[in-house]
Amino acid sequence: MSGDISKLAWMAGSWSGHFGNRAVDERWSHPAEGTVIGQARLCDETGASTIELILIREIDSTLELVLRQFEADLSPRLAQHMHLDSLTETSVAFVAEASPDNRVAGLTYRHTEEDGLEIDVAIAGGPVITAQLVRD
Repeated sequence: MSGDISKLAWMAGSWSGHFGNRAVDERWSHPAEGTVIGQARLCDETGASTIELILIREIDSTLELVLRQFEADLSPRLAQHMHLDSLTETSVAFVAEASPDNRVAGLTYRHTEEDGLEIDVAIAGGPVITAQLVRD
């Protein structure tokens, strides 16, 4: 599937909301030099519980997502690559190859009409959990 990183300009900015029972805030860069970079912090009642770094990049005329999750002390938790599944003017979806090591089966980002950001996280072998974020 063909991917154009410039179509992800709507992701740029600061977003906050909830993912399940955890508060989440995300920061996304503007597309530049074939990449978009995101960082996320998920917090529960005890404080920061997960830190994420996300790289979306153009590679061979498509897009690839690289996800790294860390514990609050920055010890590694998860490392995954996903490939582009679909791309529109207001959404992008990535899927992971089926593997026992992949805990996230897919990620979908949608820009809503209310200038919100919805993120569907498909848990491998489990449910899809949606985060509802608003622009800060």
